Amino acid sequence: MSGLTITLKMPKGKISVKLFEQCPAGVIPTKTENFDLFKKYGELHAEVIEVARQYYRAVGRMMLRSLMSDYPISSEAMPLFFRNIIFRDVRPEDNPYKEDVLNQLLDIGAEIRLDHLIGVTFDHLLSNGDMELITRENFFTKLVPWYFVDSRDMAIKSIKEGLTLDGGVELPVLFQSMPLRMVSELAFSKPSIEAADLIKVLHPIYTGSEMMETIQRHFFENTFKEVIEESQTKSIQEHNFLSLFVKLCTGTFFLPHHGAQPDFKIFIE
Repeated sequence: MSGLTITLKMPKGKISVKLFEQCPAGVIPTKTENFDLFKKYGELHAEVIEVARQYYRAVGRMMLRSLMSDYPISSEAMPLFFRNIIFRDVRPEDNPYKEDVLNQLLDIGAEIRLDHLIGVTFDHLLSNGDMELITRENFFTKLVPWYFVDSRDMAIKSIKEGLTLDGGVELPVLFQSMPLRMVSELAFSKPSIEAADLIKVLHPIYTGSEMMETIQRHFFENTFKEVIEESQTKSIQEHNFLSLFVKLCTGTFFLPHHGAQPDFKIFIE
């Protein structure tokens, strides 16, 4: 999704805005202010915002479609911090587990760190004239919500509209009754593919005579599994062998969590 971009032709060239930003844990919605570069074009600005909203709603609807089809969403499509907000409607100021919030911020590569900011004014950080000192409490109730949620309100609201069909599907109500870990396992793929996980879902189908089946079984249990296990070594792992193998078999680069889809199998003939 990091490649989703709105591009418009202008008299002096093209102007582009990415709808998502890349971060260490995947992609996150871009800030609403990034669309301000179109403001000087008057009515065109409103048109660009509406197009962006449509794209974000489409992303939400595709995620809903994945859930309805029992098909995992790529873990890179949404880091934990934004899963809590979009899927569970739990903002950082409402999350009682503040250490979880801090860890989620680290996952997305957040530049603001609690231990570095206590005692600093909001103005020093944001140049907004706010001379209030940052404390542990308002770090979670004011700074983090503004910096990561409210500043991306257009994208977050639009993705929610798509995910819930404008409120017709009450997914957040359902997911609020579950811990974030369970929501992640039900809705999203595993963040990485391990050889043991892949071998667990491989289901060989042996054909031919009894001798041929014996040969095929020996090949699968020994040679084939050995190749999969050896792909965990650094030299092969760098080429994403396991991801490419899964892509060849399933059309995607990831696997679902076993607890969410215990019957998931890759058949090999």
